[in-house]
Amino acid sequence: SAWETLVLQEIFKDTVFVWKKEIKYIPFFGWALAALPMIETDRSATKAALKSLVDQGRDRLANGYTVIIFPEGTRSQPGSKNRYKVGGAHLAVETATPVVPVALNSGEFWGRNALFKRSGTVTVSIGPAIDPAGLSSSEVLARAETWIEDEMRRISPQLYAAAA
Repeated sequence: SAWETLVLQEIFKDTVFVWKKEIKYIPFFGWALAALPMIETDRSATKAALKSLVDQGRDRLANGYTVIIFPEGTRSQPGSKNRYKVGGAHLAVETATPVVPVALNSGEFWGRNALFKRSGTVTVSIGPAIDPAGLSSSEVLARAETWIEDEMRRISPQLYAAAA
């Protein structure tokens, strides 16, 4: 949901998000976001896109920012899963920056593209840091994905009961 883009800025200090560059073309909203030091990506899986992510990410990290990346790339329905993308893990490996996985159930209350929000308690669970030293990008990604998916089953078991 959009909830986490608001709240994660309060949990982590000096945050920047990785966002698709097309957003900057949205009148007023996108133009305002384009003035912020966010990391833009073209969402392609090309080497150039990955290099751009690392270059921008390295700069933001060097300037004291916390980089927030949603590894699924887009919002998924609560209880479902999109393919995790390697960009954030690659950035971590290239910059020797630990990855802190986060699992949250805000999508149950602030659904994707939902006009109405439901009341409820959002759980934000922050995992142990994953040190990328000696790991490949795919190994870092696998560790983060395993932790997040296991944690989602813990905080929202009702969404995964049918799959079990």
